[in-house]
Amino acid sequence: MQRIMAYCIRFLNNCRKSPDKRNFHSLRCDELQNSLNLLAKLSQYECFSDEINTIKVGKQLSKGSKLLPLTPFIHKSDGMLRAGGRLMNSEFAYDKKHPIILSSKHPFTKSLFINEHERLLHSGPKQTLNSIRDKFWPIGGQNLSKQIVRQCITCFKAYPKSIQNLLGHLPLDRVKAHPPFTVVGTDYCGPLVIKDRKGRGSKLSKCYVCLFVCFSTKAIHLEPVTDLSSEAFILCLRRFASRRGMPFKFYSDNGRTYCGAKSELVELVLMCPEVKSNKRPELQERSSKEQNIPSLSTANYTSTHVFLQTLKVRLVGRDGVREVRALSGSQRSYVLQSTAVELGLSSKSKEKVLHCLFGGILAEQKHTCFEVIIEQNNYSC
Repeated sequence: MQRIMAYCIRFLNNCRKSPDKRNFHSLRCDELQNSLNLLAKLSQYECFSDEINTIKVGKQLSKGSKLLPLTPFIHKSDGMLRAGGRLMNSEFAYDKKHPIILSSKHPFTKSLFINEHERLLHSGPKQTLNSIRDKFWPIGGQNLSKQIVRQCITCFKAYPKSIQNLLGHLPLDRVKAHPPFTVVGTDYCGPLVIKDRKGRGSKLSKCYVCLFVCFSTKAIHLEPVTDLSSEAFILCLRRFASRRGMPFKFYSDNGRTYCGAKSELVELVLMCPEVKSNKRPELQERSSKEQNIPSLSTANYTSTHVFLQTLKVRLVGRDGVREVRALSGSQRSYVLQSTAVELGLSSKSKEKVLHCLFGGILAEQKHTCFEVIIEQNNYSC
């Protein structure tokens, strides 16, 4: 289009000249530039004729005009509608300081974007638009640039959309309503670097974080682990059970850590005297339903655990001793009713507490309050 307009302008100029002064050579750069400016000027008269007439008269544009934020003006030398701005004192070229205003709905603007997109070797929408704005300011140019790139056949062939397979159905444990942390998935992340103490001379060592994800509520529980051994995971599992209650089912990637812990926990469950004497058959039944890693069914630690805010204490009652996690400060800690009965703790009062992630309780329950004094090295809390 630019060359056709340039030849048309040359034909008109040659008609006004004598035959010996006519130009029949190749197009020059100034002729191509003049033809481009003329095409832009014609597109402006077709799209912004009312605004151009208003500016020529010296009136202000209407409030609903799209050109009002650009503070447009008509250049005296070429008579083109240009955008104002705050770059008058900059060292940029005049076309960049005051670009020519175009409408993105005009065919000339679309042809200009297509030519610039191909000149830049099929660049992206942002690069194409930035190159156009060195001389022109298309209104709605961002949407037009995306449209040109999206409709380009060469770009479509170079970046085809891959076929996305349909995802399978979620397993039953993911869609069935369970109390929090009844069915969990576990995995490790790390390693992380920690210091053994503060100050000088401290040594750096590796540690890991064991993640427990609830399949029902998507809640996440994090536990620090010293290494990837089975013993460290069993200790981590005890801390998790003290905080959230013992899950009914575990899911894992069957790593060496989990497989080793599974073997040890299965032996522990089978060695339990209550299982051998068949006094508590639910333990054997529950351990047989475990997947990947069986839970430590004989443990009933359901106290709370918060990073850097908990204490591992030993509850001593009339009938036994039990290790639990207790919150330091004025916050309350929770234990199972069976743990309180086994330790012979005397009840103080009863109250209703509504919580979701402490011990796997979903609804409002009545809790018995026990008064316990924890003492160690002449310090009490």
